Amino acid sequence: MRTLLLLLLVFATAVQAQISLAPGAKMPGVSAEWIRKAPSAGQQPLLPPKDFKNFLILTFVDAYSPDFAPTLRLMESLERKFAVPGKNFHVTVQTVAKNSKADLDKVMQSLSLPFQLNLGADVDGKTFRAFAVGVATLPYTFISMNGAIAWSGHPVEIESIMDALIAGKFSMETQRKIAIHRSELQSALRSGLPDVVAQTADKILALSPRDSIAMQARLYSFQLKGQPAEATRFLAGYIRKNPENSMQNRIILLNLLLQANQEAAWNTAIAETTAYALRKPEDALSFATYLLQNTAPVRLPVKNALQAAEYAEKQFRTARNLPFLADALETLARANYAACRLDQAIRYQQEAVSLRETQKSPYLPNARSMLNYYENLKKL
Repeated sequence: MRTLLLLLLVFATAVQAQISLAPGAKMPGVSAEWIRKAPSAGQQPLLPPKDFKNFLILTFVDAYSPDFAPTLRLMESLERKFAVPGKNFHVTVQTVAKNSKADLDKVMQSLSLPFQLNLGADVDGKTFRAFAVGVATLPYTFISMNGAIAWSGHPVEIESIMDALIAGKFSMETQRKIAIHRSELQSALRSGLPDVVAQTADKILALSPRDSIAMQARLYSFQLKGQPAEATRFLAGYIRKNPENSMQNRIILLNLLLQANQEAAWNTAIAETTAYALRKPEDALSFATYLLQNTAPVRLPVKNALQAAEYAEKQFRTARNLPFLADALETLARANYAACRLDQAIRYQQEAVSLRETQKSPYLPNARSMLNYYENLKKL
């Protein structure tokens, strides 16, 4: 965990590298050879309202970095969340590799993983050179609003930053304060000073309660002291004090409880997380997926997984959000399979396959494989 934190903090403290590409500066242009294209999110209106916000989320990556594939998966999920038509905003998400197209193609072929995102290779290094003065290390993200740079930093923070920008709650002054504390946090982590780590992480969380880097550092401070049980108690209390916090913290808590085999606390957290998830389809889908992928059959709360998957499927169907609907259908199929409802699992998986065929989705082969698996079970 410490290696991951140090890596993230190196990226995060690069907020200070905005010196030459400061907030408010014009966003440089992007020149890339696109090898993957996400479905179009639609165009911004011809006559946008006065408060219309046009965002570009641009992330630079290195195809030969060990975190390349996880970063692509993160950007893919962010693209699907934010690159949707909005009444008062439009979001374009782009991921550009500093490598040549030949190298990028080679790495993507070796991964053998389906991705659906706007991914391109920098043309003769032009784009990266235009931004390099503001980049400490990769991956690194720039977000512009109406053509001007609003923020830059590690992509793990994009979700909370975009939520704040869209809601009009983003404060550059707060980000500057956080950047100073992150520099202190980085030094504390390198020195292995748990009390300083905890104190500095708390300062960041007071400014930004959803800051994932600060939360990971705060939990790591307990690990440095050999107090895993205290980490669980801290996070549970933090969630109670900040009930509107992200699903991410709730899933971290579930992981801690699962590892510690705290069954009573696990059951309580499952009930509370279910209630929280059933207010937002994206959270419900994430929660159901987490349960189905990370919980052993003897511990799997099947009813909760079904409830979350059914809610996500219903909401995405009503909103006609077809990419997410396909995901929800596959998750619902898996939940029904876990509940020994094979006929329902086959029905939902069939619909998911049909949707992915229509969308020409890169996930179609996997969806067909799961359908074959369910149907072959039926024949036994």
